[in-house]
Amino acid sequence: MDVCVMCYWGRVNDDVFETSVKTFRKHCPDALLQVYSDDIPEDIDYGIKWFKVPKADLEQGRCFVKMKCVQDAIYRFTNKDRLIVSDVDVYFLDDPFSAFDKCEFEVGVTLRCHSYKYPVNSGLFFVRPSERTEELFADQFDEYAQKYEGKQDWYIDQDYSNELYRRGYAVDVGWEYNYCPNTNVFGIQLATDMIRRAYESKSVKVLHLKSELKMAIYDGYMEDAVTRRVCNLWNWKGDAERRPKDKRWGIPVGSRGPERYRNLTRLIKENKCCSILEIGIEAGRRAIEMILAARENYGAKYYGFDLFDTVSEEVRAKEVSPSSRPRTEKAIYKLLEGAGIPIRLYAGYSRDTLPEFCKEGITPDFVFIDGGHSFKTQADDWRNVQRFMGKNTIVVFDDYLSEGEKLGWGSHRTVDAIDREKFNVEILQPADTYRMKPMNGGRRILSATNLVKVTRC
Repeated sequence: MDVCVMCYWGRVNDDVFETSVKTFRKHCPDALLQVYSDDIPEDIDYGIKWFKVPKADLEQGRCFVKMKCVQDAIYRFTNKDRLIVSDVDVYFLDDPFSAFDKCEFEVGVTLRCHSYKYPVNSGLFFVRPSERTEELFADQFDEYAQKYEGKQDWYIDQDYSNELYRRGYAVDVGWEYNYCPNTNVFGIQLATDMIRRAYESKSVKVLHLKSELKMAIYDGYMEDAVTRRVCNLWNWKGDAERRPKDKRWGIPVGSRGPERYRNLTRLIKENKCCSILEIGIEAGRRAIEMILAARENYGAKYYGFDLFDTVSEEVRAKEVSPSSRPRTEKAIYKLLEGAGIPIRLYAGYSRDTLPEFCKEGITPDFVFIDGGHSFKTQADDWRNVQRFMGKNTIVVFDDYLSEGEKLGWGSHRTVDAIDREKFNVEILQPADTYRMKPMNGGRRILSATNLVKVTRC
């Protein structure tokens, strides 16, 4: 009999767990799936045989209890059975029991695909129940575990599986059965790209989505992933009507907002832009959309310029700032850091911070100008951007207004004055139309507003 043992504590209804058992069942429809948990749900089936673990037992340490559950499972089966012990944050791409056909072993482990202090990744290992393995996972483990003195320890299973391998009691069956690029080694972006490539090529048997890698389940390209619930702002790409409302903004998570902003993500994806520079972050909505598009490319990074909460009422009125409650630099950074790419924020007037940025010698792939809306600030921002604008840099202006002269603000004066012999200028469609407030007060004026794309000739 083929048996898969999992231990899952506390959040058994998580989509990550359901994705794991769903993909396991796809490749192993007849295997026994035995799950130990402190919380047995009523709405998850998949042919699971549940074993209840008292919550009080977990005080000994979750990984310690996991190894005791492995003891229990080994006692239940014979040497004719094939036993797999798996974490629940995995995605099965093929039949994992094929590892038993590679070579003879009593205990099979998986070495990591990179060097690490623990060469063996204990998230998935293989056992043939026997008197020998009963001894290894019972008496010898209990003796080994005494050094922890009953303290909770997340590494006791790692320690022991590595000890078995060092002493020659376990055989490596190959990292393709437990592919888990470590985010601390490769960084979040590269590790996620490695998971993506492995999924698309089906070059491994099991993806181990440890830490931030489990966000891949919500990225929308894993065919059998369960995504009924949203994890956070960065990993939801479902249909708009199914998206939960973000509590801070009251809009669907991942919503594009005004139609003209679709051009931002389109241009970033079409041109494979990696480094994004934004002047005028406000609440961070456009930043989120641009980062989500850019992080699909290797080496994505974001540079943001804003006054944040230091902006005065006088400046806010002069620059036609839409935000009455500007966010702090710390709050914006906390919002954006969840993207898993380098984030650098520059606080202050862009006329001061952009020249300083220019000294760093960085040439962004994509620049979005949406800071101060006065004619002078728009002109200043364009003049400074040209200093670090490369041959392939795409610059996009917001608020190219059809009634800009009447309103007394916007980017139209700056855009119309750009030298067409040096730069390509394209007014992007579609436009959005609003009743807007003139700079000097008075009744609102109906005006169309477009984005404008500028590149060097």
